[in-house]
Amino acid sequence: MPYTFRDAARMVAELRPEEPVYCIRTHVLADTARRFLNGFPGTTMYAVKCNDDPRMLQGLWDGGLRHFDTASLPEIELVRGLFGDAATCHYMHPIKSREAIRAAYFDHGVRSFVVDHPDELAKMAEIVGDLSETIVIVRMEAARHQAVCDLGGKFGADFDT
Repeated sequence: MPYTFRDAARMVAELRPEEPVYCIRTHVLADTARRFLNGFPGTTMYAVKCNDDPRMLQGLWDGGLRHFDTASLPEIELVRGLFGDAATCHYMHPIKSREAIRAAYFDHGVRSFVVDHPDELAKMAEIVGDLSETIVIVRMEAARHQAVCDLGGKFGADFDT
């Protein structure tokens, strides 16, 4: 059950929580999103998997964010349920079942998909048919051993594919 408190100290004094507590300041989310969107010239996506709390998503929406990095059908359904077709869902999980592609494309109107292997692109073409109405984002493998945390072997198609 959500509670509303003027500040965190009052919340702690009243609830005396023994477990972690979420403090969602939707007006701060909206202001921060608005400031970022006003200063960034590109398209900005929020990764729903980071925090899918509807209040979090609503705060970002109130700040003007309209693009969502969704990695599953439940995430797409959540965003569509909150914001309808006004939200743009980008299906950013690189490996999707045929049924998930079909449902995302035909039931939920998703037109932006990520792939990192030619087999995934072929699977999309098999299900969707004409991909001319579809944005296909290809994740490329990052150069190895140049990052603080090397994820080069985990994500992205290699350059020889």
